[in-house]
Amino acid sequence: NDTRRYLSDIMHKVFLLYKEGKIKPVVDSVFTFEDVNSALGKLVERKNIGKVVIEPFVNAKAEKVKKVKAGGASGHQDSSSTSGPDDDDEKDPEEVRQSSSSNQ
Repeated sequence: NDTRRYLSDIMHKVFLLYKEGKIKPVVDSVFTFEDVNSALGKLVERKNIGKVVIEPFVNAKAEKVKKVKAGGASGHQDSSSTSGPDDDDEKDPEEVRQSSSSNQ
């Protein structure tokens, strides 16, 4: 229980820093679920600088495939062509923290 509370406090602090704009996750690249092996290869070979995101949703994949084909890449997007995984999430980090606290 102490560990859970400690981790909750740390995550709360991290979310506050994110909300205040003091920290910003860097997305190196976004892969479709079908290209998970390429994503893992990039991680294993340490060729990423930032997060490597695997997009599991079919609708998102279809949009990304259109963008990738238009851009001439094959299977993934670099950070210049995506704004990051958190942009679709409209939840306030404080609300997420409060709802997870009430579930404990």
